[in-house]
Amino acid sequence: MSGEQAYGDLDNFSIDNEPKQKQTRQIPASETNQTVEEFQSQIQMQVSHALNNVSEKSDLEEIGLRIQEHVAQMGARVLEELSKNITDLMNTISRKLESLPRPECRNSPCPDSWIPFNGSCYLFSAMKASWSASQRYCSIRQSHLLVINTIEEQHFVTMEIKSKEFWFGLNDHSTEGKWEWVDGTDYKTTTKFWAAGEPNNANSGEDCAQTDASGRWNDNHCSKNLFFICEQEARSA
Repeated sequence: MSGEQAYGDLDNFSIDNEPKQKQTRQIPASETNQTVEEFQSQIQMQVSHALNNVSEKSDLEEIGLRIQEHVAQMGARVLEELSKNITDLMNTISRKLESLPRPECRNSPCPDSWIPFNGSCYLFSAMKASWSASQRYCSIRQSHLLVINTIEEQHFVTMEIKSKEFWFGLNDHSTEGKWEWVDGTDYKTTTKFWAAGEPNNANSGEDCAQTDASGRWNDNHCSKNLFFICEQEARSA
């Protein structure tokens, strides 16, 4: 996908404890069924048309994000009813992505646009999103936000970020100061690469980890829109 687009509204895709940038409008029960039917019809028509005509993977990624943006505008009650339908649509998009030809890398251990390194595949995003929205995007792609296990992996990431700031999969949402990796890796036993004086929870509420321009770690407000890094296990040859 071209350009550096900010997708702050993606935070509203799920109901969590993060502050929302906009207050969700409550939709009266009398409007719910009609709203759901109209929304489903519109989205299904758009996805059906796009899947029949798509030729680039970026087109499908754009569809997926557009669906999320539409859902973010719906009320919580409608969102609950639509969750299964949206999941089915996203699975269809994922299957279509996998079926697209890769003439130059059919035997690659990683999906197109992902970078292989030491048995894993990495996607350095070209768009920006909040930490939670970034993790949801990675999940849709059968991956998770980056988990850094070794100094070699840290060096690899530092070389690839090209002085930009990226979210990765470390947070202390549950308990302040108790940092946790998204895949369950034990934080205490892994090597840390925090910048000097970090994490400092400046102005309170800095519960998510990012790389700074030099590749060192910094804690930041999870609602901030940054680039992000997804990681998944490489496919067997």
